[in-house]
Amino acid sequence: MRNGPIAKPNFSAARAAWISPSACCMPVSPTGAIATGMLRRGVSVAIVSAVNLRAAIAAGTRGIILSNGPGDPWHDMHGTRAAAEAIASDIPTLGICYGHQLLAIADGLRVKRLRCGHRGTNHPIANVRTGNVTVTSHNHGFTVVEPGAGEALVTYRSALDGTVEGIERDSFSGVQFHPEGSPGPRLDEVMDSFAAAITGARRCT
Repeated sequence: MRNGPIAKPNFSAARAAWISPSACCMPVSPTGAIATGMLRRGVSVAIVSAVNLRAAIAAGTRGIILSNGPGDPWHDMHGTRAAAEAIASDIPTLGICYGHQLLAIADGLRVKRLRCGHRGTNHPIANVRTGNVTVTSHNHGFTVVEPGAGEALVTYRSALDGTVEGIERDSFSGVQFHPEGSPGPRLDEVMDSFAAAITGARRCT
């Protein structure tokens, strides 16, 4: 994705609105990788700021992505508000890394700082439902605290320390790792499921 000003998106033409967790800056290389992944699945993407989420929803966007990005999620009022609006909209929503943490907070879960952050391209995560283990890319210093009964379901866990790597509830899901990174075997199921949810098929992550 190029640097510099970004043209005002045409929400009516977009099938998925990409929501940056920051109200005033856009992620650069991660945005390009994930947007490319969605385009490969037939989902066009409009890049907008968190404060413009309501406009995207009103214009009929069919999916919302809360992207990765730096910062302490507890102090991101714009990002948390956007995550809450995404959940309330009941539109299929995917949170990646930082966006995953924002969704968790908006849904009433707690996020805590890791004693040792997860960094690098060699972190194995396990799919809770299938037991499959995949090597993934990580770059985060916070983790979602274990959900309780009646809260979001855990979909992925770290195979190293057992921390939560993915959650799912109703119309939203989030993953702590970077599915677009694919340092090991390609992990297509996250984006495949999100694209399927947008087109009306059943979510399967």
